[in-house]
Amino acid sequence: MTGYRLGWKKRNLEEKVNDFKVIIPGKTLNEVNKIISDSFDKIKISVAKNQALFEMENCKIVTRLLEGEFLEYEKVIPKTYETRIRVNKKELQECFERVSLISMSSIEKERKYPVKVSIEIGKIVISCKNQAGDAKEEIFITTEGKNLEVGFNPKYFLDALKAIDDEEIYVEFGSSISPSIIKSVEETGDYVYMILPIRIQE
Repeated sequence: MTGYRLGWKKRNLEEKVNDFKVIIPGKTLNEVNKIISDSFDKIKISVAKNQALFEMENCKIVTRLLEGEFLEYEKVIPKTYETRIRVNKKELQECFERVSLISMSSIEKERKYPVKVSIEIGKIVISCKNQAGDAKEEIFITTEGKNLEVGFNPKYFLDALKAIDDEEIYVEFGSSISPSIIKSVEETGDYVYMILPIRIQE
């Protein structure tokens, strides 16, 4: 979790191992991800008292483990929602990518402009407006609950969408200031992404 977002993902192991919990530096995991992103080779992970070893076909990475207790994320992730949409992941991602071009092209480089998400019955409108111009995209979707307007940092939202392989997803909202959840439409979904919204200043 970075203060504005949290990602949780589960994978089944091919072999049974003893239970353990460790905290691995994010920088190390990013390096491992770069190495294996274009590879189908298996990766072996070994954990000692204060180190972890990642073994790939032609590479080994050793890292120190972080001390302390990790965030109790189960208590942070909302279990209920006021509004929920079911949407095609690719279509939503492409809309965010187009609208985010305006968000990132502000004349005031130091100022961050959120992307506004407006949910009405049967549709979602994604928009952004600043001195550089404005953009607006609309998707017809399945909705449950109340109409809602909420703002997001488009980079954080896109990072979550790009990590998802599912064709369709749920996005669950509380209020305009409470965390939103991106999750699988399957009951046995193996991931959850939580994103905190940004206040919209009209």
